[in-house]
Amino acid sequence: MDVYFSIITINKNNAFGLEQTLQSIIVQEKYLYELIIIDGKSEDNSLDIINKYQKYITYSISELDTGVYNAMNKGIKKAKGKYVIFMNSGDKFANPDILKTIKKMSFNSDFIFGATNYKKGKSCLKIELPQKISFSLFVSNGICHQSSFIKRYLFDEIGYYDENEKILSDWMFFITALGKYNKNYSIVRFPISEYDMNGISSFDPNISYKKEYFLKNEFGFFYDDYRKFSYFEKFSYYNLKTKLKWTLYNFKYKLNL
Repeated sequence: MDVYFSIITINKNNAFGLEQTLQSIIVQEKYLYELIIIDGKSEDNSLDIINKYQKYITYSISELDTGVYNAMNKGIKKAKGKYVIFMNSGDKFANPDILKTIKKMSFNSDFIFGATNYKKGKSCLKIELPQKISFSLFVSNGICHQSSFIKRYLFDEIGYYDENEKILSDWMFFITALGKYNKNYSIVRFPISEYDMNGISSFDPNISYKKEYFLKNEFGFFYDDYRKFSYFEKFSYYNLKTKLKWTLYNFKYKLNL
């Protein structure tokens, strides 16, 4: 039987988070997935965790990489499933039946997007995508790839993640696939993943400039409109609602609620 989902887990020196991730994976229906672990030559006890769960792992390697997208591309090249999903160390599936539920819904879309539970300490924030994805979503937000099932063939057709970028390549891939190649998608309203906010260790202050540079080169016809639209998008209903949720979430976190 062909495997339906390829779960790719990227890890480096996060043994505790890796074990949490693996525990959320191994409770899924085993016949539905293959598990690929790409470790960046960790110096903690991550390899002990990998050995502990070896019977659940289809493929694993521990070697130096040039960044997270280099590691993700390595995983994609080993993937044989119909859909790929990235569940990196510290991130978890939202419940034990996610894969079975998605499979039963019989989607054949290029992408399947779901909601995300953002977790930090005791605080948890559920963020849903709008019912219809449009250019406006990419202006000030994006799509969480831990809550995204991606058809494997897309990487061969569109290209792999740009390894020169540190945190923007998944954004670039999604907007290219949807905006240039007109790939289709389905959206589910329930959470697919629980995203570990404690794992965010870097933020690129030039991300807005990099978005503009990418759009100017790849979608130059719309660039001037983007510059105008980006100002008004700050005040859109979806963006204001999302920002309010994040403000309350951060407030609760600081109060340790």
